[in-house]
Amino acid sequence: MTDHHVHPGPPSDFAIGESPRRIETERFIRGAGTYVDDIHLPNQLYAAFVRSSAAHAAIRAVDVEGARALPGVVAVVTGSDLLAELRPASGTGSPLVAPLTTYPLAHDKVRHVGAAVAVVVAQTRYQAQDAADAVRVEFETLPVVVDPELALEPDAPRVFEELSTGNLVHEIHFATDDLDDVFASADRVISACLRTQRITACPMEGRAVLASFDANSGQ
Repeated sequence: MTDHHVHPGPPSDFAIGESPRRIETERFIRGAGTYVDDIHLPNQLYAAFVRSSAAHAAIRAVDVEGARALPGVVAVVTGSDLLAELRPASGTGSPLVAPLTTYPLAHDKVRHVGAAVAVVVAQTRYQAQDAADAVRVEFETLPVVVDPELALEPDAPRVFEELSTGNLVHEIHFATDDLDDVFASADRVISACLRTQRITACPMEGRAVLASFDANSGQ
């Protein structure tokens, strides 16, 4: 949805155990909510992404000719096409995490299932998806590692070859004075390895972007 509000009541309304009154619920019950898919601009185009089915693979070829020939297709862009147009994103947004060089579309290899390899732009949503299905990608599968502890081993498959620390991108060390004495004087010492399941949100509408170019401002 395009907006989300809660009742602007006193701070006590947001305490643990309270239920703040949502002020937008009524329009959703009536089917009057606004989502990105409800917005339509003149000459609007639609994009569909071609994504990797492999977790770790080298990209050997991307055949887009069949997709470009389909009705309604305006453009088909691959990762290699972007190399001459865009600078890579160097960094992770945090000074604590090792910098990584990435592009919006993979051009040399994919590093996870669902990595975007190409994007199709067409006049309708369905034309874009049909054309995306027509793109043929040749992958050469590479070794994978799905255990985070095994990923830290020296001989583990590298996700980013540029990292001198292997697959380790962030590490924190804690120091406590007289730690050995603390353990020695403790009534009980518990050692445990805790594992959690994968967690992901499942919203009714995923993240979406609708962009419109203004010829007057050039933005």
